[in-house]
Amino acid sequence: VQTCALPIFANIKNREIYWNNIGEIDSEEIQDILSILNMLEEIDSFKNVTIFLNNCGGDPTASLAFIDRIKKYRFKINIHGEGLIASASTILLMGTTGKKTMSKYAHMMFHQISDFKFGLETHKDAKSRVKYIESLTIMIIDLYVNNSNIKDPEHWEKEIMSFNTYYNAQQCLELE
Repeated sequence: VQTCALPIFANIKNREIYWNNIGEIDSEEIQDILSILNMLEEIDSFKNVTIFLNNCGGDPTASLAFIDRIKKYRFKINIHGEGLIASASTILLMGTTGKKTMSKYAHMMFHQISDFKFGLETHKDAKSRVKYIESLTIMIIDLYVNNSNIKDPEHWEKEIMSFNTYYNAQQCLELE
C-alpha cells in the first residue's frame, strides 16, 4: 500500500517515507510525517522506518518539535539525506533516533539562525526576538554538538554557522 501527498510520499510496505520539499518545513508538514509514523507504529511498533530527505529547510522550531516527538516511538527513525539537506532540515538529520546517512552527491548546509517577522514591531519586540534567536541558536548548537564529533560549541557558532557553509557527504563524515 502506498500513499501520496506531495511533497511527501510513503511506501508503507517498505516502511519508507520520501520527503522532498523545495518549500519550507512547517508544523503542518511535520504533522503529516508524524501521521505516517503513527500509522506505521500501529502496523509494527518495533520495525525501523527510513526517511529519505531532500529539503532546503524552514522553521527550526518545527524541526526541534519533530525531534522531540520521534523519541516516543519504539522503532528507530533512520534518515538518509539526498540532494540538499539545508538549514532546519539539518536538525532533522542530526537529531534523528536511528542511522544518519547521505547519498554520495548530497550536501548539507548550515548557517546562522534567522527569523522572519512580518508587520511592525516595537523596539522592545525586536529586542525580545534577538533574545529568542540567541536562545534558539544555543539549543540547535547543543543538538549538533551531541550528534557529531565536533564537541566545541564555539566552533559550530563561529566557524560552521557564521555564514552559509556547505558540506558534501564525505565532509559530513568528519562531523559524525
